[in-house]
Amino acid sequence: MSGDAARGNEHGPCPDCGLLYARGYAPDERYHRRVHDDAVNGHRTKLGDGFYAVTHETVMPLQKLAQAAASAARWETKYDFSSFTAIKKSVDEYDTIVMLCVKDRRVCGLLVSRQRECKYTANLNSFQLGDFDYWRPTECIEVKPHTRRAVDMIWVLKKHRRQGLAKGLIEALAKHCKLRVEDIAHMIPFREEAVHLWKALKLSTIYVV
Repeated sequence: MSGDAARGNEHGPCPDCGLLYARGYAPDERYHRRVHDDAVNGHRTKLGDGFYAVTHETVMPLQKLAQAAASAARWETKYDFSSFTAIKKSVDEYDTIVMLCVKDRRVCGLLVSRQRECKYTANLNSFQLGDFDYWRPTECIEVKPHTRRAVDMIWVLKKHRRQGLAKGLIEALAKHCKLRVEDIAHMIPFREEAVHLWKALKLSTIYVV
């Protein structure tokens, strides 16, 4: 690494996109501008405004768009693993479905869902804050074990939050799967935003996995 690069790296990664780059070094600055633009404004796409379903049978360019959004969500949430990886599969045991939200030719929202074994419903008002800013229910009712469409992750680009996009993603998934919103489960633990989202959907109980 050159002296300039080393000095640039002393300042740490960009707080908005996470990229560690050599400040003042032209090639790195150009690369950072592209990465930063995607992180702040969403990955570019030729798709029109709306919601799009992506599976492991979908064409690879759309899968890679979903993967890019999942990577952005992972960086912000600090999860251990990405919620979606682009790979062609003829058989997907979890029947993975990703819903992408596109606005102004940018991907601004992501929902990842899979079929999961479900054993409980939970009272939304019983969720309490625990370790690591996660919320867990204190009132659950056991139901007969069954397979149910569940939400693994919902993520919306920071600049588009509080505009109803998360609610729109849930409703788009329900429509795509020919389900009612209340039929969809959600993996626990929750972030606080997930608790508020399900309450905004006028639910008092929810299936949890």
